[in-house]
Amino acid sequence: MYRLLIVDDEKFIVESMLDLFSRQEDMELEILTAYYGEEALRLLQSKIDVILLDINMPGLSGIDVARQITQNWPLCRIIFLTGYSNFAYIYQSNLMKNTTYLLKTEGNETIAQAVKDAITEIEEEKRQQQICSQLEVNNVYLEYLLHLDILTDLLHGKKQYELQKSIQDMHNSFLFHTDSPVYLLYMKVKQKLSSENERDFHQYLVQITLFLRQGLNHKFKIVLADLDSRTFVAFLQPDYTAEDSATFVTPSTYIREGINEQLESLSSILPLHLFCLFYNKKVEWNQISIICQQIQEYYTRILLPQYPQYDSCITINEHDLRSFWPAKAPVPSVYPKDTIRELGLTLGNENKAVVFQCLEHIQNYLIPLKSLHHLSGIRLYHEISNLYIEYISQYRLEEKLAMQIGLYKLFNLSQFDSWEDLIEYYRQLTSITLALSHAENHNQKEQILTKINAYIEKNLHRNLTLNEIANSVNYNSSYISRYFKQMTGQTIFQHITQIRIEKAKEYLDTGNDSIQKIAENLGFDNVQYFSLVFKKHTGMSPKNYRLRKMETNIFS
Repeated sequence: MYRLLIVDDEKFIVESMLDLFSRQEDMELEILTAYYGEEALRLLQSKIDVILLDINMPGLSGIDVARQITQNWPLCRIIFLTGYSNFAYIYQSNLMKNTTYLLKTEGNETIAQAVKDAITEIEEEKRQQQICSQLEVNNVYLEYLLHLDILTDLLHGKKQYELQKSIQDMHNSFLFHTDSPVYLLYMKVKQKLSSENERDFHQYLVQITLFLRQGLNHKFKIVLADLDSRTFVAFLQPDYTAEDSATFVTPSTYIREGINEQLESLSSILPLHLFCLFYNKKVEWNQISIICQQIQEYYTRILLPQYPQYDSCITINEHDLRSFWPAKAPVPSVYPKDTIRELGLTLGNENKAVVFQCLEHIQNYLIPLKSLHHLSGIRLYHEISNLYIEYISQYRLEEKLAMQIGLYKLFNLSQFDSWEDLIEYYRQLTSITLALSHAENHNQKEQILTKINAYIEKNLHRNLTLNEIANSVNYNSSYISRYFKQMTGQTIFQHITQIRIEKAKEYLDTGNDSIQKIAENLGFDNVQYFSLVFKKHTGMSPKNYRLRKMETNIFS
């Protein structure tokens, strides 16, 4: 899904372009419109992929708008669509990156093709960005290793002043300014590699770091740190030395838009799935541990029961965390740490063979301990049980599982006679849980679709946006766009138009409202555009449709 913004002070131009691109079924577009430059800048708080932009507008000119765009969203393609062929306009536009100049007298096919070409260019540039040099990978990996201990200590509650000597020992290698706050991005990771194919998982963290930096156009310093076997936190700080730092977009908005864009393609490149929580307020260094613990509490108590969807990002604010007191610092993993990490990453992939392989490795560690009272074994039992509890809560399987297996064994080690007995329980729990989660996942998708349809029905009178619809079900717009098309065979906006036309027929058949009133009630900007869309779908104007229905009733 790409965002197209149409900007022109002539209303009929905006409406004709809106109609043109609404009919382009081979392009999945969210279409936004503006009638002057200042309005366009407000919409450009969110990322825009392609903009059709008039040059000569009252107030802020198209050239001024374009300069702001290229500074903040460098991948955005700008198509100047204007009635002026003056050389000075062409010269100014050609000085800018990623711009095309078209006259308004060009045919619709030419304009539509220009947008298609722009999207193709964006996709190719993204592909090129994803091909990282080995030198860049090595540098980021070195940064990760240098920062890991310090950042992990901060997450686990160690005070900044206690780490100051370690930071000073790094000399100029420590990326962040400790007198300036940071943003935190909390990430739950799900991996789809088996242990036989997995290399060093930390290399994937390096790739995620590179993706985030590219998505934010290298305007932020970013380093990741481990919190536990399935949880990572990205530290982000604006790079104030960058000459092209954002000017009219707030840092938190810029981060949110960049993350959403990268999540759309990340899982197709790396064998990972991410669910992200972005805290949109700057965090002072001495508050990092407290805020991070509150974010974990929010995830566990609020989001986890709602089945958070991977490959998506949710933004939270200070108000969301206000009611959560800091949780206890996480218990460090015990040996075999890597196997526990892999179990946590693969449990949700419905790959029973890989989970069983992890349990086999864990059993090989537990058997020599012999006694069920061995402290290392007890700690290991609780950590594994917590992974299962989190997974069961995520899919809301408590009641269904309770009918088939005793869940009390997840928090009562005395129920087992031996470590072998414990591992066999985990195997049985895995088989039952994965079967139920598959069915629950299907039901969850149906519920999301129902919620989307209900929201659309309730708000047909408004000019709905994809972001607004996605927010109503707590997912990002890219995921909802793909999901809806996959489930229904049509885009959300095709579906909205279809509902509006059916409602319009109903009003025209049974009501006495004017055509203008019906257009307003169904969210159309004006009666002319309503008539254009209605005729396209029914073959006749709303007026003729109503007259034909009246004639049919008279003669029947």
